Amino acid sequence: MKKQSTWEIIKRLFVIGMKFRSWFIITLIISIVLSIISTYRPYLTMQIVDTDIIQLRDKGLMMKHIYILVALVFGETILNFFLVYFSNFISQNVIRDIRERLYHKLIYFRTSFFDKTAIGQLVTRAVGDVETIATVYTDGFLMVFGDILRIVFVLIMMFQVDVHLSYISLVILPLMVLITRFFQKRLKKAFTDERVWTSNQNSFVQERLSGMSIVQVFNRQKAEFKKFDDINITLKQALLKTVFIFSL
Repeated sequence: MKKQSTWEIIKRLFVIGMKFRSWFIITLIISIVLSIISTYRPYLTMQIVDTDIIQLRDKGLMMKHIYILVALVFGETILNFFLVYFSNFISQNVIRDIRERLYHKLIYFRTSFFDKTAIGQLVTRAVGDVETIATVYTDGFLMVFGDILRIVFVLIMMFQVDVHLSYISLVILPLMVLITRFFQKRLKKAFTDERVWTSNQNSFVQERLSGMSIVQVFNRQKAEFKKFDDINITLKQALLKTVFIFSL
């Protein structure tokens, strides 16, 4: 089978998500509005301090802007709630659709396939890996789109306030890109190791439980427990490595 690129996989996931087009559009609109509000809020704070308090000393105008600021904070909180809710709603419906397709394929495979493939590995693929796809929607399409919009609006606002300070702030951008790329590669490897060892552990447990009588007949309990312990420790180390890199 030809290995698909990351963009091809994302495109396929996006097409599946379009089955829930109306919810997707609503969430997209919320993300756009949220980006505008979250960008305008600090600008309004600057206006309250610099203009209303320092320059004009106008208490009435200051209170008016403060009321608007409080309303924006409440509005941003509510929109954040709906953004997370709808993103998860879409993702859970998508993975339900993927699981139905996956199970439909699995039950029609030949018996020889199940003789050669560990059941624990299939369970990992059908449950753990499919669940991971949900993050593409909860922390992927919509969140990334909102973040990109927010960055664009912030840059526009920065250049409106002070051009020279904006250029100084952007000097660090190439360094941020390099650091992000560095950790991206290491996180990808760490997540791959985690998936592999999770699959190994599930396969090992399923095979030993189904063949427990054989393990007991040959008095292999201690030896098999030692193998399980080694797999468990390796999996723990892979999980800790993922958390450590992600924390950095």
